[in-house]
Amino acid sequence: MGGMTPGTFFPVSRNWSEGDTLVVYLHMSLRVEWLNDNRPAFATMGAIMYGPLLLAAISPPPTLNTTLCPAGPPDHPSMWLSRAAPTATYPLLFSASIRGQELLFAPLYRIMGDSYTVYFNFSCPAL
Repeated sequence: MGGMTPGTFFPVSRNWSEGDTLVVYLHMSLRVEWLNDNRPAFATMGAIMYGPLLLAAISPPPTLNTTLCPAGPPDHPSMWLSRAAPTATYPLLFSASIRGQELLFAPLYRIMGDSYTVYFNFSCPAL
């Protein structure tokens, strides 16, 4: 079918028959998508992604205050975010220890009825 170009659509042109399938494999890795904002106050704001999925912190404690100080480089979430045991509500779940508290992350589309946070400030004060 040819190569793909990031940020563009990939055309699939064919005559479809009953039973035809299209299988798409997506690169599922953890990353931070930084906020595209030129204002200095937002230079360290970002969201955590797993492939195309936006991860949200589930019921974050009020003390989190959207500042996330992970135990590793913010731009390498695979170093401080790990898979957690799935639950019936959240079959895909990640956890991180943030300031001594376990924080759980799930794909945003799965969260119903829980409070959540998706954008974090990764500007951490020196301890």
